[in-house]
Amino acid sequence: MSTLPRYACVVSKKVASHAVDRNLIKRYCREACRLLPTDSTPGYSFVLYAKKEAKGASFQEIQHDVKNLFEQSKSLSR
Repeated sequence: MSTLPRYACVVSKKVASHAVDRNLIKRYCREACRLLPTDSTPGYSFVLYAKKEAKGASFQEIQHDVKNLFEQSKSLSR
């Protein structure tokens, strides 16, 4: 059994009505998660729900937000 964290990103049609936009947000989210250190949250599963602001956000903004969320989760799990 793997102890690496698992990630999922959910983008509803209310956030982005076009599939192209939803897929772009999901790709940004997955890449931001991939760039996190693997030892950050071992054995956890995360589901990230995008908000409407994610539609116009750059990759750097999404990466910053994802990093902050995972730092918060580390402090809560201690």
